[in-house]
Amino acid sequence: MYVIHIVKNGLSIVESYVSKGRNWALEGHVKNDRFPAARSALGWVLANKIACRLGKKLPKTKYLQIRYEDLADNPTKIFNQIGEFINEDLSEVINSIHAGHSFKAKHNVGGNRLRLEKEIKFNPSLGRVKKINLSLKDRLTFKLIAGDLNKSFGYK
Repeated sequence: MYVIHIVKNGLSIVESYVSKGRNWALEGHVKNDRFPAARSALGWVLANKIACRLGKKLPKTKYLQIRYEDLADNPTKIFNQIGEFINEDLSEVINSIHAGHSFKAKHNVGGNRLRLEKEIKFNPSLGRVKKINLSLKDRLTFKLIAGDLNKSFGYK
């Protein structure tokens, strides 16, 4: 078993949650949270701490942590790194990305909206640093709950 832990800037996760709402609420299963910044920051912290803890228990040859923004910015480099890590040739995946082909969505993690798509097309602009539009209250909430962990992953 190999674990590939993809980390994304926690502030961008909170911004998405605050601006778009909870996935299950969007699907009509539950109501939106009363404190979305706190809920999403806590979820981000828990998910990443669990993944990091797992990484510490596994041999270094079985755990790889990459940043989402690095993947989006330089997919060739990151997929080559992943290929070396799992000892597989991923050149077909890399060529498909560069050719602009779509991939069938097989992602089945409950928190990710991509699970609702039939196909996924790589969009290099997704990794570009963008201004995060969060209120001061939501930024402070995130900083209190998740700021230290976000910094440990190299985010400001």
